[in-house]
Amino acid sequence: MDFDIHQFDDVSPDSVETEFTEFREALVKLFAQSPEGLELQKTVPCIGRWADALMYYGYQYEGESLPEMTVGTVRNVIYDLFPRKISLASPDQADTIIPELTAFWNYLKREFRLRRADAILQVLAEAEPEFPDIMTDPANFGIAKSFFTMGQEAGFDMTTEDGLQAFMLAFNKGILENKLQAPVFTEPFENRQKTTVFPKPWLRHDPADTEFKSNAARKAQKRKRKQAEQAKKRNRKRRK
Repeated sequence: MDFDIHQFDDVSPDSVETEFTEFREALVKLFAQSPEGLELQKTVPCIGRWADALMYYGYQYEGESLPEMTVGTVRNVIYDLFPRKISLASPDQADTIIPELTAFWNYLKREFRLRRADAILQVLAEAEPEFPDIMTDPANFGIAKSFFTMGQEAGFDMTTEDGLQAFMLAFNKGILENKLQAPVFTEPFENRQKTTVFPKPWLRHDPADTEFKSNAARKAQKRKRKQAEQAKKRNRKRRK
């Protein structure tokens, strides 16, 4: 197959935003056309959003490209980042997440022979029974996702800017009228912590996220140290 799945293995996440977006979209399309993707579409008509999200969070937050992705990173993404940051249009969408990721990793295992595929598939199998509850448990939500969910439950269309602003005004008015001890939001919602809303055909994420920047920098430094160590080993072998 004429697709280089390793093209971001040695590239810093904060320097290739556009290229990485194109890489994810191309790979998701290949997955959708694969036997694994076609089989999944018999029960899940719109696929690709979760495979895309896994690639994004694994790379931008954990500093690991898809071929480098470890069991620990997959656990962190599905048990922490997804529940904390991604808002669902409806709770039943949580039921489709692990099945899609399982089909995606079966595709990667067959097509690209990624060495950790079996171990990651085992993690996904263990997560599947409990994952919908983890994804929809308010105790796991971040601030932005909690705010988004409150607006949904209050009947506001939180997928639009008008809906976000309308709920923010109603929320602040309710706090002021009832003199509750809670924060009053005065800045646009998009300037606070980000949350991703599904469904969307492809994900788009905010590169200005402060957590993204700190984690990406930390992982990039770790990657550079590893590359330097590998270069030293190669040089020593050449001198022998």
